Amino acid sequence: IYISTHIRSAGVVEQLAGLQKFFFGNPNGQTGHYRHIEKMFLEAGLNAELSGNILREVWSNYLFVEPLSALTSLYEVPQGGLLDNEEKKTLACEMMAEIAVLARGVGVDLSADMVEQSMSRAESFPYETWTSMQLDFQHGRLTELETMVGYAVRKAQELGVAVPQHEKVYAALLKKTTPPG
Repeated sequence: IYISTHIRSAGVVEQLAGLQKFFFGNPNGQTGHYRHIEKMFLEAGLNAELSGNILREVWSNYLFVEPLSALTSLYEVPQGGLLDNEEKKTLACEMMAEIAVLARGVGVDLSADMVEQSMSRAESFPYETWTSMQLDFQHGRLTELETMVGYAVRKAQELGVAVPQHEKVYAALLKKTTPPG
């Protein structure tokens, strides 16, 4: 799902910029049984696409969202603040490249320019875009740290591949979740 929203007030969710599209499909690539669902979504006015390679879509989205969520949470800046800083932007690109390695490790081939595509998409969002994980950190709520960054570190260990940037960022974010003392 590619959507950018935030809670404006109780019961009010505001949609922001971005692709505003969702993909769905069967991991085995078969689409025939799902065409009627796609038709139903489209007739309802939803921007939906039945994918013949849903795992590629999932990993593409993960490559886009996970590094930005991790780094905006770590540095406590909106997405624009992250992308305006060359060092932080480079780190985001390195983390995206590590996700691409993990995707290949599980048999999912992403396009060779996926990192560039993802950074271009990130730059199309408003400067003040806040990630959900970052907002959860700010408000002391349960975060997606384990399911996003922790997953990358654990999957890398399982596959025997190096993800040094993820390991550093994960360790730093874990410190933010651990109460002092």
